[in-house]
Amino acid sequence: MKYIAYKTIGFSFNTLPFTGHGSLSEILPNLLMVQSWTAFTDPLSFNYPSWSISIEFYLYVLLFLTLHLFGRYKVWSWLTIAVIVLGLMGNNSTLLQPYVFNGLSCFFGGAFTYVVFTKVKHISIPFIAGSVIEVALLSTVAYLVSNEIADRYIYATLLFYLVVLFFAFESGAISKLLNRSVFQALGKWSYSIYLTHAAILFMVTSVALVGQKVLGKAIAPMIEGARFIDLGSAFYNNVLVVSVLLLVILVSKTTYKYIELKGQALGKQVMGFK
Repeated sequence: MKYIAYKTIGFSFNTLPFTGHGSLSEILPNLLMVQSWTAFTDPLSFNYPSWSISIEFYLYVLLFLTLHLFGRYKVWSWLTIAVIVLGLMGNNSTLLQPYVFNGLSCFFGGAFTYVVFTKVKHISIPFIAGSVIEVALLSTVAYLVSNEIADRYIYATLLFYLVVLFFAFESGAISKLLNRSVFQALGKWSYSIYLTHAAILFMVTSVALVGQKVLGKAIAPMIEGARFIDLGSAFYNNVLVVSVLLLVILVSKTTYKYIELKGQALGKQVMGFK
């Protein structure tokens, strides 16, 4: 669509088609899901949220290898990988790409955290204590992601382990709230939401760019190198935010049903699973 618009009427959406994040050289790495693994590819090319799928796909392969290579010592191999990677991150190592470091530390540290939970899940945490812990953890998360501090990614990873561990007990008020059907549904659709939101934001921004050209008003300004949408008032901007959020959820509900679930079923059929 970008290419047709540029060739027919000379209209460009931020960048020229098949340049930058959408260059032709990035197509094959994305098809092979290696874009986040090398220094020669752009991890945020095309549908940029797929950087995580690039990491995760091959982490599943590595998990398979640990299961077969280390046998009964597999759990300790997961902890070892997480500790080594965190150490490399702390020393600003360039041995691997940043996204790979993040993926390895969170994935294998998360796997070890699951094993820890299976050993302590019998512990009963009182509702009030659980609520205080959950609020404290989420407050720490909010602080950490909102402030630039040294070694933030290391602290974020360690905090990730704690959040996963304590919320698995589902002992506090926030867990009780998140167990409601509306949040369960959003959780079910969450990966589709993650994958579709960037495309929808691009389309909304593209409409704003066209509107800006037609109306002659700066409703899609560039601010510090980033494209924003400004409809002229806080009220209309908030209406737009809510509308886009609802659109993302609606589209993701549809893609979950007709793409994600269908793809899972096809995968099981191909692999011979019932």
